[in-house]
Amino acid sequence: MLPSDAACRVEFRPSGWSGERADILVHDDVQKFVCLVENKIHTGEHSEQLTRYRAWVEHEFPEFQRLFVFLTLRPETPSDSAYVSLTYALTSIKNLQRGFVGLLSERRRDTLRP
Repeated sequence: MLPSDAACRVEFRPSGWSGERADILVHDDVQKFVCLVENKIHTGEHSEQLTRYRAWVEHEFPEFQRLFVFLTLRPETPSDSAYVSLTYALTSIKNLQRGFVGLLSERRRDTLRP
């Protein structure tokens, strides 16, 4: 469940873009946190889209803590190392939520390390 201050956009077109759409963007302006999820089912990455999406998020949310997730059916290595790979092997919503919480905690620990 999202915190009450969080907003979620699904299949949105970043401002100033034509054509392609990013899959999921969750942002919390109070906590200064943003998460972009690129969902790939039976298709692969193309034309450096992960890097473009990350650049857009970094531009639009410069002071936010950011998490980038590459969600796929099978384990795949994202072309952009800023993304965490996550698969649908976490089949239940409860496990998916736990997975995201774990990823967030891990990212926050990494961010706070000297």
